[in-house]
Amino acid sequence: MITLLRRLFIPNYQNTESPKVREAHGKLVSIMGIITNLILIILKITAAVLVFTQSGVLSAALLADAINNVSDVTTSFVSLFSFKLAGKPADKDHPYGHERIEYIAGLVISVIVLMLGATLLQESITKVIAGDLASYDLFTIIILAVSILLKIVQGFFYRGFAKVIHSESLKASALDSWSDSISTTCILISGVLSYTLGWNFLDGYMGILASLFLIVSGIKMLKETAAPLMGTPIQKEFLDEIVEEAKRDPRILGIHDLLLHDYGPTKRFVSFHAEIDSKMNILDAHEMIDDLEEDLKKKYNLNVSIHMDPVLVGDKETDDLRDEISKILAELDSSLQIHDFRIVSSKGHTNIIFDLVLPFDSPLSETKILKTLEDKFANRKKRYIFKVTFDRPYIAE
Repeated sequence: MITLLRRLFIPNYQNTESPKVREAHGKLVSIMGIITNLILIILKITAAVLVFTQSGVLSAALLADAINNVSDVTTSFVSLFSFKLAGKPADKDHPYGHERIEYIAGLVISVIVLMLGATLLQESITKVIAGDLASYDLFTIIILAVSILLKIVQGFFYRGFAKVIHSESLKASALDSWSDSISTTCILISGVLSYTLGWNFLDGYMGILASLFLIVSGIKMLKETAAPLMGTPIQKEFLDEIVEEAKRDPRILGIHDLLLHDYGPTKRFVSFHAEIDSKMNILDAHEMIDDLEEDLKKKYNLNVSIHMDPVLVGDKETDDLRDEISKILAELDSSLQIHDFRIVSSKGHTNIIFDLVLPFDSPLSETKILKTLEDKFANRKKRYIFKVTFDRPYIAE
């Protein structure tokens, strides 16, 4: 169904890396969200009116559910607006484009859901304290069942489009839709018990439960949509793909210091260091790196910047020192990794220079590591000075 809708309404729908195609997907799913939520509002208001007619009490649970759908319409408009802005080209004030507005939209949706949940929780508690009784009839129960089905289908549409265009705001909307269907199911259960057993006191409690669902889903959405704005680690699978692509050329001995800067789902900047034999012709090396940058850009739709690191290959002293230091570090912490290893000898001493990746959760301090290395090399005929640059891992294991 999702593919059919994309084919009918979105020209060149398979080119999801295009900002214009992404914008078209976002507009389509947002309009679908607005239409389905308007239908749900009408259904919930109709159900609330029926309950009021039956018992003279305005159902707290149905009121919470209806207002929730009103907020969903609002968030669909926010999403529609955000996709429109995200599709704007870069300008002098925003040289990296406007795609991060999608993340901000997801954040706005999360805050709206949280505020709404807190308000409805307060209203439902008031209803319970007041002892309001709400009666449900068969038609109201049918309306609730149809609403649940529609909300589940809506969630799958959001999730399907989110996967196609990698949208955090649509993922948040899908989670919200499924949470809504669960809360409406609780209301349906209370309605069935009211209709069959006369348990009319349950409505306020179901309103509390529906409000708590809103609050929990709002917190989850908040965490998921805030993460891209704060910066997330590079996924190891993506790193492995880049490494494999880079090392197709045997002249590239290794890569490290890979960084990914995310300015939106189709606006990503990648940089890393590529190790090459120091004896390689500089013009040949430069051409090789240019070709690799272009290949990665075309294959992954990335903006790529690669720094060349010349490595001394086949030097016994360098290789022996690297192996010895690697063993010392492994005894301290097996997760420690080194790169950019080189030595520079002078008349009175030898500088040992390298970068060391120190995991965030490592119990070791930079001072402890340096002291251990210096102690191991303290009483030798040759004087060694360690010049270590400490890096942090940016990879999600």
